[in-house]
Formats: sequence, structure tokens, C-alpha cells
Amino acid sequence: MGKKIAIGIGNYLMQDDGVGPKVIEQICLRELDQDFEAEDISTDGLRLFRHFNYETEKIVIIDSAFMGQEPGTVMVFSPDQLQTQKKNCQPISTHEGDILNLINLGKMLNLPIPEIKIVAVEPQKVDPGDELSPCLKGKMDEVIRQVVQELSC
Repeated sequence: MGKKIAIGIGNYLMQDDGVGPKVIEQICLRELDQDFEAEDISTDGLRLFRHFNYETEKIVIIDSAFMGQEPGTVMVFSPDQLQTQKKNCQPISTHEGDILNLINLGKMLNLPIPEIKIVAVEPQKVDPGDELSPCLKGKMDEVIRQVVQELSC
């Protein structure tokens, strides 16, 4: 059985855009990462690329996403579902282009692409600031449960 990895993407300094890294921080503080690795790559999407190998079985990416839902809504997407949203001109995240481009580049290079899931959280505020909105702070346990559940499948 290969490695399973939770990866947080986002900007700590843009309020709810930092939800991915903050979820990773909480997973590590609560020591929930016993059966998987947890990594904060912030806004450096290229760091995702190093996990496209035969040792990695599954990656769960946590990111804020504009989905047209109520703030704090948590949804799970596959890369194919994310690509469909993008084709329909419905923006999802400020980072999804990087994620999809890295996956496509990995495929073009015939790299082994592990199973990937994106746990997306609808932001309330994406303005300068290092604190999550009260809405997203209140959703942290739900997001963490979803990440752990996705990695246990």
C-alpha cells in the first residue's frame, strides 16, 4: 500500500484563502496524521509535482474554492470534475489552474498520477488578513473530518 498525503494549498495572508494550510496545521497539532502525511505547500503548486510517483497512492488537496455556495460549504471534487467546472467557465479556485496544469504535465511526461481528490471550502472573506472568517473557523472540524475520511477510503 502506498503513501497517502493531505496537502494544504492557499495563502495564509488572505483570510479564508488560507484554509488549506490551516487545516494541515490543525491535523498536525491534533496528531491526526498517523496514517498519512500532511504537507502545507501554501501557494507553491509545483511542490505537488514531486508526489507524482509510484510510492504515492492518494493525494487529498484542501483549498478554498468559489463554488457559488454558502460560505463554509465543503465539497469534494476529482480533477475531472474540476476540469468540467473550468470548461463551463465556472471559476473554482485561484489555484485550480496550477493543479490541473501540473496533473496534465505529469500525464504528458508519463508520470504515475495517484488518485487525487480536492476538498474545496467556500470562502467568506478573501481579503488581506491572517485569520479565517468566523464562518470558516466554525467549519474546521468538518473539513478535517472530510479530509481524514477521504484518506481512509
